[in-house]
This record gives sequence, C-alpha cells and structure tokens, in this order.
Amino acid sequence: MLNDVVSFLENSGFNAHLQQKTEEISCPQIWLNIGDHVMQIRDANYKIPSDDTPVSGSEIHFLNFFITFSHKIASTSFSDGARLASLLNKISPIPGYNLSEPDNSIVFHYTYPVSKLEPKSLDAILHLILYSTELCEPIIQELSENNKSFEDLIKTTNGPV
Repeated sequence: MLNDVVSFLENSGFNAHLQQKTEEISCPQIWLNIGDHVMQIRDANYKIPSDDTPVSGSEIHFLNFFITFSHKIASTSFSDGARLASLLNKISPIPGYNLSEPDNSIVFHYTYPVSKLEPKSLDAILHLILYSTELCEPIIQELSENNKSFEDLIKTTNGPV
C-alpha cells in the first residue's frame, strides 16, 4: 500500500521518501516535506476477523498521517497548548490536533481507513490535512513564540478562531 501512496505523491509533485522497516523502525513509513514541517505516513493494516459483517475477511489499511509542528510549547504553557489543541479540533475542517508533552509541541494525527487506495480520496484527504495545518499553524506559532495565555491568544489572534 505504501508503495502506491509514494507513487501517487510523487506523481502529484510531492517529494516523498519511503523508509523501510528496520530494527529501530517498527514499520515502513513515508516522509513527506511540507513547508517547514515533515509529514509522516504509516500503514497499520489488519485482517478483519471472519464473521457475518460486510467487511469480514477483508484487509483494512489504516493510513496514519502525523505532523509535529516545529514550534515548541513551553512547559508552563502546556495547559494553554492542550486547550488550543481542543479548540483547533473544533474549528478545523479535519480534527487531529493534540499536545505532545515529550515533543513539547502540538502535533497532528489523522487515521484514514482504506481497503483499496482511491487516488481521488487520498488526494482529498491529503489536501484537507494540508489546508487544516496551514490554517491552524499561525495560532500555534503565536502560542509558541509569544508565550501568551489561551485567553490572550483568542483575543489577539487574526487566525481561524
């Protein structure tokens, strides 16, 4: 599946790199440069147990899209960062924002279940993710660089809120 995704991305003009599974890396993954950030795409595929459901016996792929924003959140601002991530999920066209304390940043994670890769659907999901992160990044950057409280950020931002 990931080889098909890489082919699609490259044909769409993206610079994508497929990293194979190693002893250190538990699963193959795609690295995709998007502006100042890197998107990581992983495939977790599962065989659905056989029973009477419409998808029984099918292999379902779960394409996981990850973006870690380069803007670091001060540990004293974690509660504001968590509130911001929650708000971004409410206003974003595609939710997936979370606060990653180990990374000191807001991250984006979206899981796309697919049994057969449909280029139009993948294109729509990818562009929706890119649009969402482009829309929400300025407010993440504002929290990071100016260390404002959540309330001050809401009052002064020209972003999507």
